Amino acid sequence: MKGCKKSKLSRYVLAALTVGMFSMVPVAYALPTGGTSQSATITNASATQMNITGSTNNVINWQTFSIANGEKVQFDTNNYLNLVRGASKSEINGALTGGGTIYLINPNGILFGSTAQVNVGNLVASTRAIDKVDQSVFSGGGNPLATAATTAAGDIINLGKLQTTSLVLEGNNITIQNAADITSNGSTPLTSAVTAKAAGIITVGHAVAETTTRSFTIGGTATDKTVHDYKNATVAASGYAATDLAGTAKSVTESMLVDNVYDLQNMDAKLAGNYMLSGNIDASETNSWNTGAGFSPVGSWGSKFTGSFDGAGRTISGLTINRSSTDNVGLFGYVNGSVIQSVGLAGGSITGAGYVGGVAGYNDSGTITNVYNTGAVSGTGFVGGVAGENYGTITNVYNTGAVSGKIYYLGGVVGENYGTITNAYNTGTVYGRGPYVGGVVGGNGGTITNAYNTGAVSNSNDYVGGVVGDNYGTITNVYNTGTVRGIVVSVTGGAPIFVVGGVAGQNGNGTITNAYNTGAVSGNERVGGVVGYNFGTIANVYNMGAVSGTSNIGGVAGENQKSITNAYNTGAVSGTSNIGGVAGYNEGSTITNTWYATTDAAGKTINQTKDSNGAISATKLVIPGQLC
Repeated sequence: MKGCKKSKLSRYVLAALTVGMFSMVPVAYALPTGGTSQSATITNASATQMNITGSTNNVINWQTFSIANGEKVQFDTNNYLNLVRGASKSEINGALTGGGTIYLINPNGILFGSTAQVNVGNLVASTRAIDKVDQSVFSGGGNPLATAATTAAGDIINLGKLQTTSLVLEGNNITIQNAADITSNGSTPLTSAVTAKAAGIITVGHAVAETTTRSFTIGGTATDKTVHDYKNATVAASGYAATDLAGTAKSVTESMLVDNVYDLQNMDAKLAGNYMLSGNIDASETNSWNTGAGFSPVGSWGSKFTGSFDGAGRTISGLTINRSSTDNVGLFGYVNGSVIQSVGLAGGSITGAGYVGGVAGYNDSGTITNVYNTGAVSGTGFVGGVAGENYGTITNVYNTGAVSGKIYYLGGVVGENYGTITNAYNTGTVYGRGPYVGGVVGGNGGTITNAYNTGAVSNSNDYVGGVVGDNYGTITNVYNTGTVRGIVVSVTGGAPIFVVGGVAGQNGNGTITNAYNTGAVSGNERVGGVVGYNFGTIANVYNMGAVSGTSNIGGVAGENQKSITNAYNTGAVSGTSNIGGVAGYNEGSTITNTWYATTDAAGKTINQTKDSNGAISATKLVIPGQLC
């Protein structure tokens, strides 16, 4: 058994969750490292400057290629193909100079920060893969990207100033904060000399010249503030040549820049507008707006936000919304078909009634990607750290703030999901007082892939799970390490029944595959290390956490009425009746290819229970090969 504590399943889930997930998290980098080349000479002129010289066309393999603010990498007038072989994205926050064509190829992603100063003859930045054939093409004077892989893993974001004769950007998504910062001579903007190729979205920001006055109630006093007049603004096209990675023409999302918290609020003047943050926003003063009600969510049920929002990797700190009697509450109250991306909500607090989320209260067929929330989120029902309700796509997101709710459907990331959630995690505490509470999602009728929870999850009602409270959809590649508790309270008319599971409280006609739990799980009835109450399909799962309750207590499932295949438990299991190493109670169903420990942590023998209508094929001798 010791050889299986780090099973293939565990390694697979961890690997899937860490690839390309949260690229907005800032990392401090120094000068490029690990450079090797057959033709170029790399010299550290000082602790903050690197000089590179070579022949006509030079190929350099790097472990990392980043430049911190105050540092400089200086190439001569020759051409250089820079290939990053390590696992870190490139962050250019200092100076990059050279007289020739500079290629920077990094599949992990490329960020030109706000302090970046680039001045080269021609610049090509790409997150496509380059092989030896492509390098040979470059060495012969050709374009190495002409035959490169047609997929791009990482995004490209430019927040700095790029001066070059021509610019080519190739990535998954491309964000250019300000078109005016890409020039040929420091002042003349490049237009047709910029080529942007993206598998996803190409977003370009533009400063808005038009202004207007808007009244804000701050500290109980009406105060006029000058804001950008988004409703009447004219946004010029960037003129960039934009295509997908195969060369098919596509559109550019030309966006209006948002400079401060007053502009942020004024986005509601044009709900179909496209917006981009020009910098980090301090929204802490919103705690005194509107007699304590704070920021007014952008978009509502009756007036949906249908535009787009690109945070360009920036943060909005201290945002406060206190509207406990209002539905559809969040930075965006209700989004319909919108793209919300690359923004972090740091601190602050958001309170509403129904459909409450840090980023969006209600996501209707929209896309939310590369976002996070660290502030507290609370409401009555359909409450999530990122979104309250999701009927769209949510990917690459996380929450660390406390999430709480009073009635139902409460999740660390999403309250209720009927869409798709991929690459998501929660570390914040999650507490509810109504049914359907989960560390990641409260209720799932859609698809969840590559997700985990480490926060404490508790509920004073039925259906609580480390990942999902109630699953009637599809869950794969997930895990929980946080404690999961159904808190017993007095109920008129009899004792409460809690359906509590390390991964899901209830799996009702849903599917759970490739999942595990290591957190302690406790409740009253129908308590399981993986699922409390199962009448769906469970396959390739295991539990190592202690499981405790009163009746129908199982190491994998508290009560099973359908299918469990390829499962094992090593956690201690305790209760008063119907206690099993795999299932506490199995009604008319078959459990196959399972393994369980013969004793709990205290040395007490665990017996596998079943009724006369069910069949359990369990052994204490063989661990299923699918799991190890």
